[in-house]
Amino acid sequence: MWKIYYRTYTQALVWLSLALTTWALTSCKDTFEEPEPVPPTLSVAPELTTDQLSIAFDVISYKGTFKVEDANRDVLTSPKIVIHDNHVKVELTQEFTILKITDATQLPIYLQIHCTHPDLIPVSYSIEQHYGVISYHDIKYGVGKNKIIEKTIRGDAAQVSINEKGLLMIKSLKPGTMSFFLTDSRGVVNFVAVSVDKGWDLTSNHVEVEGSPGELLCFSILFGARQWTLTEEGMVSPFNVVINDEKLDHSIFPHPWLQLQVPKTDKDKVVYQLENKDGHRATITIHIKAS
Repeated sequence: MWKIYYRTYTQALVWLSLALTTWALTSCKDTFEEPEPVPPTLSVAPELTTDQLSIAFDVISYKGTFKVEDANRDVLTSPKIVIHDNHVKVELTQEFTILKITDATQLPIYLQIHCTHPDLIPVSYSIEQHYGVISYHDIKYGVGKNKIIEKTIRGDAAQVSINEKGLLMIKSLKPGTMSFFLTDSRGVVNFVAVSVDKGWDLTSNHVEVEGSPGELLCFSILFGARQWTLTEEGMVSPFNVVINDEKLDHSIFPHPWLQLQVPKTDKDKVVYQLENKDGHRATITIHIKAS
């Protein structure tokens, strides 16, 4: 009788011990359970406006290590980001910037920045280019030392480059349009659009073209020596010009160059004649489109 009671008592103690151990383990697990991960916290508000070209902030709390990057992967140039310990300095290159800050949790926090400094306000340049002409343009903005972002070139109406003096060179190739983006040495980007006027190469002593009243037509004279003059004008206009000089103002004329304005007249065509110092003659007939 006593043995049975003792065995039962011993089994009860074992079960109680197991229960207490299980409770203790469960309790410890609940006590030391990992907290929910949170993104990094910053010393600035998530949206800010500044009139300065750079900003600075601290990453107050983070797990492991953190990184700061431009959230917009489609931008042509990104801001310069310098990190020292938990301090971050950003050199801005755009009016609007969004930074993405992540740490070991891979939970991002975003910082939206609006810069009102005039150097970062986008500017668009529109340049009208005559056919047959090479022109130079001093486009000044930001810190200078401009470069053409080659991958942004669209269209083939002109060839563009930056010369050793920092001037934008535009060489017209054919009538039409083209565009590209410029960046200064800081990374500030601006848009440039080029429009090349209607024009033709005069390679023989006669050419016939078509134009609308008031339109300016350009001709690059590719035969004969320089020193051409208009000897006969179908209609006189102050915009009818022959340029024999190779350089004029900020432009270069690789060949003698002629500009004619299509007259407003009841005639359906007008004829112009040229002659150079060697006696070469050329005739240009313009068929006038109905207005």
